[in-house]
Amino acid sequence: MKIVNEKDDKLFSRKEALLELEFSGKTPSKDEVKNVVSDFLKVNKDLLIIKNIKQRYGANIVNILAYTYKDLNSLNKFEKINKKVKKEQPKKQEVKK
Repeated sequence: MKIVNEKDDKLFSRKEALLELEFSGKTPSKDEVKNVVSDFLKVNKDLLIIKNIKQRYGANIVNILAYTYKDLNSLNKFEKINKKVKKEQPKKQEVKK
């Protein structure tokens, strides 16, 4: 794995990294990529968002766009919640007046 481009985005309190990962076999899943990238960048998995994984047809190299946030508050402020994760969260009960 190598870093192609890295940018510090102070407005969103995050670092944007474009990475290149070489693999063998099938294309790695988003969870596998997240584990590899968090170990490579030495960041917490909870503060890491894998935005994009691109692969050229037939190549064993993927380009990864990853965002690393400085804290959980800024991550929740700027990122959407995945529908799958949203279903697993308990619903808040509304109070009737």
